[in-house]
Amino acid sequence: MDRGLIVAPLAEYDRARTFCGQAEREYKVNDESWGRLPSLPSAIFGRQEEVDNVVSLLELPHVRLVSITGSVGIGKTTFATLVAHRWRERTGGDVRYTDLFGSTDAQQSLSTLRTGAATASVPTDEADPRLLVIDGIVRLRNLEREFGAIVAQHWPTKFLVVGPLALGIADEHRVVLGPLELPENPDELVGDVEATASEVMFAALARRVSPGGDVDERRALVAMICRRLDGVPLALEIAAFQLRSLSLSALLRKLEDGWSPRMRGPASLPPQQRSLAQALEGNMAILDDVTRRAFIALGTFAGKITVEAAAEVLVYACPECRLKTADDVLDVLTRLVDHSLLATDRSDSSVVFRMPHTVRDVANKMLDELDCADQIRGAHAHYFFTKTMSCAQSVGREAEMWFSSIDESLDDVRETIGFLLNSSDQRAQQLAAALRQFWLARGLLLEGLDWLDRTLELDPGVETPSRTRAMEARAVLTGASRSYANALSEFEECCNIWRRLGDQGALGRALVDYASAIVEVEGFPSAEPVFSEAIALLDQEHDRWSAARARSLFGASAAARPDRRRFATEILQEAIEEFRALGDFSNTNLPLQQMGRMLHVEGHDDQAKALLNEGLAIVAGNGDAWNMSIFLNLLAEIELDDEKPVAAARLYAESLALAVKIGALPRMIWCLEGLAASFAALGEQRYGARVVGMASALRAELNLADWVEFPARMIDLMGVYSTMSQTEFEFARDSGSRTAVSDLLDAVPALLNEAAVRISQERQHAAKASLPDGLTRREVEVLRLIAAGKTSRAIASELFISIETVGRHITNLYRKIDALGRADATAYAIRMKLTK
Repeated sequence: MDRGLIVAPLAEYDRARTFCGQAEREYKVNDESWGRLPSLPSAIFGRQEEVDNVVSLLELPHVRLVSITGSVGIGKTTFATLVAHRWRERTGGDVRYTDLFGSTDAQQSLSTLRTGAATASVPTDEADPRLLVIDGIVRLRNLEREFGAIVAQHWPTKFLVVGPLALGIADEHRVVLGPLELPENPDELVGDVEATASEVMFAALARRVSPGGDVDERRALVAMICRRLDGVPLALEIAAFQLRSLSLSALLRKLEDGWSPRMRGPASLPPQQRSLAQALEGNMAILDDVTRRAFIALGTFAGKITVEAAAEVLVYACPECRLKTADDVLDVLTRLVDHSLLATDRSDSSVVFRMPHTVRDVANKMLDELDCADQIRGAHAHYFFTKTMSCAQSVGREAEMWFSSIDESLDDVRETIGFLLNSSDQRAQQLAAALRQFWLARGLLLEGLDWLDRTLELDPGVETPSRTRAMEARAVLTGASRSYANALSEFEECCNIWRRLGDQGALGRALVDYASAIVEVEGFPSAEPVFSEAIALLDQEHDRWSAARARSLFGASAAARPDRRRFATEILQEAIEEFRALGDFSNTNLPLQQMGRMLHVEGHDDQAKALLNEGLAIVAGNGDAWNMSIFLNLLAEIELDDEKPVAAARLYAESLALAVKIGALPRMIWCLEGLAASFAALGEQRYGARVVGMASALRAELNLADWVEFPARMIDLMGVYSTMSQTEFEFARDSGSRTAVSDLLDAVPALLNEAAVRISQERQHAAKASLPDGLTRREVEVLRLIAAGKTSRAIASELFISIETVGRHITNLYRKIDALGRADATAYAIRMKLTK
């Protein structure tokens, strides 16, 4: 829904004034029906600009009638009051107000409007304008034409009317009042981001009922509550009132469970607005029977509603709705939009509808009372199950499109799994297992595990394909979120089940995941025969995409072993070519990761960065946070080896934030240890030791003392210990083990900015000549020690780096100075006077 105002085009009012040819009748003034304008509210939240827009509209000479419409609780009456007060201040005109909610029928409401208009009518005099504010205009029901005649007859009186839907007459300018502004993303509420109007309003109301609360300290929770309540002012006021007895987190949990209709607001609210359910009754009362039943049935939708999806429910599962075609359904959806019970989201190609959360909570509660509720929810589940499963086996570009379609309907997919689970329907397992790659790509690891655990409680011990696929999916997400050591036995069990079921293709795919887990836990030699068996089976089954994936993982595993790098390069290149032949460029990410890493090890950093950045762009475009984190870490390692610790730390920190977001605890270890090494390279050994403590605490929690994440990495932590005593190191490490990752992420930007300034100043004041042939300072140190006859192990000891790091520096410097061995390097060092 647009956050601003939607103002209808101007009408031709000269023609509209002759809309009704009836002579004006005299009516007795009913002083009890018309009175003073209500006083201004004590606080105004986020409506100032919209108010000024409507006042300016009313000031136009030809504008006679403005209607304020919007959903339940959006603040229409308060908004109209603000407009009227502002209009009176700017024009000096007379304002009269009536509330039609007390009228018993439409004729009585019309009589009240006639008397008020007759009393306000004066000869045309621009110096003495009049404005009639009419709340509850919905009470007119089918007498809108007669009200149009009143407007046309009483020139120049202006009318400001308030109701849930527009009148639909010629003189009308419609203003649709949207919700208060919402935060775009509660996860990004850091620093000095200005609070939105909905946050300000909720916090102000919360402080009234809970002065000692924590709304100022827990802004992310406040933002999530505001989003769950759609920024509807009445909902915010009623929800804030609950903080008398609930914490913010408890309130949010209840709202997410659909509790909003049961909340009751303060006694100062009008009786018809004491709860959201009561406020909605006014809109419901004016719906015809078909539209009302359709509205209740649509409460089963948790997200966007297409005409196709709505027809599946309303035409086939709700006979009482009496709808037969998609056009009938579209007519009903349009009426619900007119009544502010649905909103629209428009694109160039289609219009989709959605029901605000608070409205949906009420409709869903009413749905529980219908005899056909299970039938309606079953039709909804069938539609989204079929839609999701129809493309679950897609790969490449089609898979990316499938992921996007799941993003659009994720809330309804969740509802579908929940319904199938409650119905003990085995399709719940099929659906949860089919979403495995989606859970992984979108970083919803813990949510996916929760659904899979729940679906696997159905028919325990029964060996079926759907159950086995759910077990595989759970093992994959367990490995990603905790460690593959925790999932190894489940992978093996799945392979054994597929053997018993005789499904060779499924066995080959399961063996690929099993082999990847073995690499993590036992190493490449144990995994090699399993990979080979998997590839042979998949080639035999002509499953080209799965075989390419197997080769990709096989090559990535082999790349960690120096003696198998030629083989790794060949098989990774095969995988890339096969993926591209299949039109799947997104799954080239793993081969690109490993080829980039091998190029770095061989000293070809420019080529390595090009490949890694290519892969990063692909996965970032797909929203694949899991692989984005890997690419960032590999790029960080290159920067660290190239003695650019600030750049490296920034990349590790960005990756760490992603790992935290998706709940990938092992990935956090990789990021933390990379940050520790970066801090040590910056001379911040104590800070590095604290970060080592954070990583060590995670290792202990996950029982991963010697674990190295696949693809194998090389992070040298020796620099953390080099200038610290054992006592100093242990004190800093223990302090870090009690530090929250969020605190680290908050502190890193300022620390790195200071380090960058310091390094720049040091370089400016360095009184030494530039190094020859692009050698780095560290490479010159290694070269000097080579010339002194030191072994690689001795060099590692003297420079406080690992022997693997020494090997990389030697490879790089040999390439730069065109040396074939130690003799050439020593001669170069002497010739260039680098031995001192």
